[in-house]
Amino acid sequence: MKILVKPLAELSGSLSERCYEVSEGLSVEMVLREIGRRHPPFQEALFDEQGCVKDFINVLVNGKRVDMSLQADLPLLEGDEISLFSYVVGG
Repeated sequence: MKILVKPLAELSGSLSERCYEVSEGLSVEMVLREIGRRHPPFQEALFDEQGCVKDFINVLVNGKRVDMSLQADLPLLEGDEISLFSYVVGG
């Protein structure tokens, strides 16, 4: 199946927006890991030393935020879009 991945902000330096062909039935986390396997700089930008999505990274599927600590196993469907960006902090 095809999934569109849209990395934003500093993640775009390691990966550009593109469609990926992935196996049917994969979860959000499995797709991100597969893309990281294909693109090591993306892996480093997205995952921490324990292999979890970094706390400051927002993951959206079709425009809706996915809490990776609770919904990492959310199954993806053909044509879904994953958007990634970091929280903006400061004052």
